[in-house]
Amino acid sequence: MRIHHYVLIALGFFLIYFGLFSSAVDQDLGEVEYIILDDLVIGETTIPDNREVMLDAKPIFIEGNSNEAVLIFHGYLASPQEVAELAEYLGDKNYTVLAPLMSGHGSHPEALAEINFEDWQSDATTYYQALDAEYDTVHVIGFSLGSLSALYLAEQYELDSVTAIGPPFYIGHEMLDNLNLSNVFLELAEYVPTIPNPVSVSDTVVGRELYDEFPLESVIEILEYCELVESDLALVTEKTLLIHGQFDTTADPEGSILVYDSISSEEKELVEVASLHPVLMGIHKEEVFEETYLFLEEAE
Repeated sequence: MRIHHYVLIALGFFLIYFGLFSSAVDQDLGEVEYIILDDLVIGETTIPDNREVMLDAKPIFIEGNSNEAVLIFHGYLASPQEVAELAEYLGDKNYTVLAPLMSGHGSHPEALAEINFEDWQSDATTYYQALDAEYDTVHVIGFSLGSLSALYLAEQYELDSVTAIGPPFYIGHEMLDNLNLSNVFLELAEYVPTIPNPVSVSDTVVGRELYDEFPLESVIEILEYCELVESDLALVTEKTLLIHGQFDTTADPEGSILVYDSISSEEKELVEVASLHPVLMGIHKEEVFEETYLFLEEAE
């Protein structure tokens, strides 16, 4: 049996039993409304933007009445829609909240094929610097793939706090890390460049709308991003909150334990929620929102 046959078998097992990052609700893209994004204006800072994106994927900016801002990064295949309720919750608490649309997301799955993890690093830096120039305090939160950008910023800057929700250092299950998934996806991408995204019952229930397929090359970028961020976790000294679903079959909860054990922060907390991966939507969201808010209040 040739090597790519083993690769296909391994990936098939992986998709069937564990899913990949953010499983999606199937979308009829022919009925989706698209808009051209306006430039993002934050105080005296303007971030140019002329992307064509789905209406429901536009960035979220809620201006509060204090000098504290919160930057929230969404996950893979998703958009600010999946962090909207958290953004609104914190906005009601008088924080200024920015939930940007990350590169390659919110338009067509093919857009991800042109993106590498350096683009997500650049996005994170641009949005953080814009808030840091205008506000005395900036907290950074990331969900799933977005947690890598949050931790990356914590490694590069002195943030006021960092929150990582469902960090994807182990896809599906920790044991799969031994398969060298980068090589698996690189091999498979030569034969099947794009994979339909498996439908998740949990995402359907909570109304989480994501791409219905993904380019395998983008998964390799995520794995490389994980490796880069993991290598510098000891640089994180900020007050840190980690939140993970106990029954997460998308990103193994061991990923949060890895972060907790690796960072140098003196003040750190790991909270487990009786949930699958999408903890920011569904029946446990209020618990997560409250934990996050209390953490931000204590970080002041």
